[in-house]
Order: sequence, then structure tokens, then C-alpha cells
Amino acid sequence: REEYEKAADEFRLLTETYPDDIRGFSGLAQMSIWTGRLDEAVPAEQHALELAPHSAVDFLNLMLDLDRLNRFDEALAAYKTARDANVRSPLLHWGSGLAYLGKGDTSSATNEFRLLGSEGGDDGQNLASFFLARVLMYQGRLRSAANELRRGLVLDEKMHSEAFMPVRHYLLAQIAIARGDKAAARSEAEQMASIALRVPESVELRRAGEILVRVKDIQLARNTLRALEKLRDEHPSEFMQSCYYNLSGSLQLSQKQIDAAIESQGKASVFFPLYSAHLALGDAFAAKHDWNDASQAYEKYLNFEGEILQDDAPSSWVLAHLTFARALAHAGKLDDARKYYDQFLRLWAGADADLAVLREARTERMQLGKAEHSATGSPARTTRES
Repeated sequence: REEYEKAADEFRLLTETYPDDIRGFSGLAQMSIWTGRLDEAVPAEQHALELAPHSAVDFLNLMLDLDRLNRFDEALAAYKTARDANVRSPLLHWGSGLAYLGKGDTSSATNEFRLLGSEGGDDGQNLASFFLARVLMYQGRLRSAANELRRGLVLDEKMHSEAFMPVRHYLLAQIAIARGDKAAARSEAEQMASIALRVPESVELRRAGEILVRVKDIQLARNTLRALEKLRDEHPSEFMQSCYYNLSGSLQLSQKQIDAAIESQGKASVFFPLYSAHLALGDAFAAKHDWNDASQAYEKYLNFEGEILQDDAPSSWVLAHLTFARALAHAGKLDDARKYYDQFLRLWAGADADLAVLREARTERMQLGKAEHSATGSPARTTRES
């Protein structure tokens, strides 16, 4: 029912009443994520491992929690501890792969996800395909990522599994947008909306609505917002409130209601630390030409690296470096702007050569290099809609 605060209360009561019940601590750790108290997840999961030192599931959950917190070295240390204790599970490669990806070691990440696929049977192969696509998106190899995602959709069909299908369509939509193919993005968004409206879930409704706004299918985006509002009213949670205000703010910005959008995204980030709210807030400030506040919002989004790599589109996190660089340039902070241009170009050094956004970034960086003592060379483009 997505009533995460109530679920957390029940798990907390369970741990107090039966302090040796490992599932109580594991459940509390998971609910800590959904209630926006991510820092509480790690000690709860560590206590679960004290109760069951050879639990592969709890080692995995600890690694994934540490990955979310950008504590990638600690996640790899937990991986080593598990292996030294002879704890074996193909799924541990999932947590280690994400840790390597967070460290920018795409070669090791790819190797770990391939091991997950080769050792984990059909389920492992399906999950591995999902995260191999994410590594490719992180690298800017969007054509290959799209092929991997489509292969994953075939695996979903073969296994009669719908768990990953909405997210695969979402990632395909993000790829299409990055490549400038709005028609393909619209097609993916319509499929996402069809699934989300049939089986309403806050995350999928928010994602579908976000893409629909970006491809300017405003009516269908409003339909997803209404469905999200109904879900929120039936089963309220802080996370659901955040999703609602996030999508509402994106729709408001698309209709040039900039101040209302800023207010909505601010509410979204107060109810729950939702990374997409900070990105959308940056876009709203940029539309107002408030470059300092836009820069601060984009920087906060970038700090959610571990969560984005695990749950969202890694290409969006990389592209946010460029968006941040453009905002900094407009704000006259040229040294910082150059730094983030260079980071973006380094991250996508092996990206698809035909990406227009990559050519634009190189041109802008070159122009910025000529503007050592003036902001007159600041780029014209800033928001993701550019």
C-alpha cells in the first residue's frame, strides 16, 4: 500500500518486542530507505548481520544501502567480508558492481554484472542485463544501452516477468531524449503510462509523467498526476507526497508557471529527499535566470550519485554535470564551469560519436576557454529541455 511510515513503525515495534528477529531489522532497514532516513538503514542491516553473520541477503542489502549513500569503498569492504566468511550468492555481484560503478570503474562493474548473469540463472541474467545497460548509459554508449534494454524486454517476456519492464521503458525513453529522438521517447512514455495507469504505483506514475512532460504530451501527463493524487489520498506517505509535488511542479514549469513550480519542487524535497525534485528545481530556477540557486539545486542532485546509479538513469547523472556547468557559466563562475565541463567530457570520452549534446559541450568548453576574464562567452543553453 506504500504506507511506508506505518510499515517502519511496525518493523520498529517488532525489533523492540523480539530483538533477535532478523527480519525485523532487515525490514526496518528497507523501510528506512522509503521513509527518507537512509542513514538509519545501515546500522539496522548491520545488526541483522550480527544476528545472522552468514546471511547473503543481508550482506547484499548492506552493500546496496552503502552504495546508495555513496559509501562505495565500504560496500566493497562488505563484499570482501562476505567472501572471506565463505558467504556465496550471485546477487553479491550486484552490490559490488554498483560500488565499482560509483567509483567510476566501469570495467570492474561490467565484470561483476557479467558474473551475476553467468552465475545467477535466468533471474541473474535478467538482472545483469538491466545493470549492464546502466553501465553503458553511464559511459554514453546509448545505442548499445538501448540494444541491451530491448534484449532485457525479451527476457522479461520469456520469463513472464513484468517487474523490470516499466523501468526498461523509462531508461529507453531517457536514452531517446538524450539522443534528441522525441518520437521514440513519446512512444516509450505512452507504454509507461499504460502500465502505470493500469497498476498504479507512485514511482512509475511519477516517471511516466516526467517523460510525458518532456515530450510535451501534457494531457496524458495530467492523467498520470490525477492517478498519483488519487493514490496519495488513499494511502498517504511522505514519499508519495514528494512524487506528487515533483510531477505537479514539472507540469507547472511546462506551462510557464515558474514560481508555482519552484514552490512545488520545494515541497517535494521537504516531504522526502527525492533527487528528481532537486533536478527539476534547478530547471525551474534556470527558467527564471536565477543561476546561483539553479547551480545549488543541480549540485544537490549530483550528490545523490549512488541512488541515481541504482534506481534511475546513469546518463541523467552524467548529463547533469553539463547542465551544472552551463548554470555556473551563466552565474559567472567560470573556473567551476570549466571543471564540470571537463568532468562531463571525461565521463563521456567514449560516448557515441554522433551525440549532438556531446558536440555542443565540446564547443561550449572551447569557447569558455577563451573567456578567461569575461562571462560573455557563457553558453546559451542550460536546462535539460535545451
